[in-house]
Parts: sequence; C-alpha cells; structure tokens
Amino acid sequence: MKKGYEPIGSIVQKALKRINLDKRLEESKIFEEWDGIVGKEISQHAVPDKIYKNILFVSVDSPVWMSELNTFFKSKILDSLREKTGLRSIKNIRFRVSDFVKGKN
Repeated sequence: MKKGYEPIGSIVQKALKRINLDKRLEESKIFEEWDGIVGKEISQHAVPDKIYKNILFVSVDSPVWMSELNTFFKSKILDSLREKTGLRSIKNIRFRVSDFVKGKN
C-alpha cells in the first residue's frame, strides 16, 4: 500500500466511532436478542423501548409486571444482557407501563 493511504474499512470504523454510531450498533443487539435475553414469558409482557445515558428503558404491559420485573428480575436481566450481548455500557434498567408491548398493538 502506498504511503499516506489508509484502508477504507479503517476510515469507516474511525468515522463510526467519531459519531458514536459504533456504540449504538452494539446496543442494537439488545433489541434484536431481547427474547433470548429475558426469555419467552417476560418478552410477552416487556419490550425494550430506548437507551438513554446508559439506562435501558423497558415498556411493560401492566403495573403488576413492572413491579415483578423491578423487584425480582432487574439484576438477572442486566446479568443476562451482559452475558448474551457482551455489552457493559448499560448500567441500569427502568421499567414503565405502556400500551405499546408485543401483542398489544
């Protein structure tokens, strides 16, 4: 390779990092692998909504499920998320009741 030239893959990778898109692509694994992260039963009642400032916001279909997930499953979900996606950037999960859950719309 001639001096002064850089492979296009390297240039693209640097550009993605510069605009923080590489992190967003990594975080998209959560949305793609949600059923495998939380299991079938939970995924029927809760879906990932967004990630903001290293917090995963999850929409839940009822206050009962929100309470159950927050009290008994929050740390298990975080552990599973880290194990199955390799992500360490998510520091917390916040659950909120919403009508927009799989099977509801």
